Amino acid sequence: MAKVTVEPSGILAALAAASPGDTVEWSGTWEPRGKKITGIRGEEGAPITLQGASQDAAIISGRGATVFAARIEDCRHFRLGNCTVRDFTVPEQRGVQVWAPSEWIELFDLRFEQGAFDFIHTAGANHVVVRRCQGDGATQQGRPGSGVGAHGIYHTRLNTGGDVEDFLIEDCSFVNVQGSVYQLNGDGRTVRNATFRRIAGYEFGRGGGAGVNLEQCENVDLLDVTLTTTRKAGGVRAFNEYDGIGLARYAISVVGFPPVDAQDGGHIDATPGTPAPPQFEETQPPDPPPTDDYQALYEAEKAKVEAWEEWNRTAQAGVPV
Repeated sequence: MAKVTVEPSGILAALAAASPGDTVEWSGTWEPRGKKITGIRGEEGAPITLQGASQDAAIISGRGATVFAARIEDCRHFRLGNCTVRDFTVPEQRGVQVWAPSEWIELFDLRFEQGAFDFIHTAGANHVVVRRCQGDGATQQGRPGSGVGAHGIYHTRLNTGGDVEDFLIEDCSFVNVQGSVYQLNGDGRTVRNATFRRIAGYEFGRGGGAGVNLEQCENVDLLDVTLTTTRKAGGVRAFNEYDGIGLARYAISVVGFPPVDAQDGGHIDATPGTPAPPQFEETQPPDPPPTDDYQALYEAEKAKVEAWEEWNRTAQAGVPV
């Protein structure tokens, strides 16, 4: 198990030469420009890892591409993380894609900035783990939720594929998302076996959607969920749900829709004794003025929900999972 340090231009060659258990690390800005991370073969207990030296020192830029900033395709036991993904500003350009037939993929410690569409998009991939990722959907002009139908994390199947299964999303937080923050969509088949733990979404639904949107899903657990928006959007919604969606330890504040909602045959089993969260007044505030200070925008949105998080910690104390 070796660790090698490379320049951005040498990333793909280093990955092609890597053996199970190896780590490839880089600093600087890598612009894949449409080139994919493909054919990587780690092993169980010995994945191949591509990581930045730090989130500030290592950048994946979507400049020069139109579909994604980075795509992981046909990989097994592969990890990507500890960097910033940015500049995916072309309409419908994703940040990181995980594409079929990839399996056993982990995305960790990713920070997303200046993106116009989904931060993380998986299609036809199985056994995917996403940990400690965060993103702000503000564009270069500082307007929240730039993309049309953008999501924080979007898991689905390929149009020609079968069911997809086994997702774990932990300790993730996204702000200024155009559509749903977290979306699972079977798209005619089933998304099966997913766990969301300690997740948050703020200021979502500018183009509709919900904090967590579940369509044609089976066996989904949501634990420690904080969702707050002043846009007209849902909280946790299930459509055509097949079996077993559980919700525990939640604080949800939304406008115009129930915080927990199931339609078209779906149902959500909230933990007994979990108090219903208070609601925002049904209003639709104007867009904030443009700003180039992304950190200030992010902090302002976070400040809006500090009271809700305190309520969550207090009101939910002692509620069993």
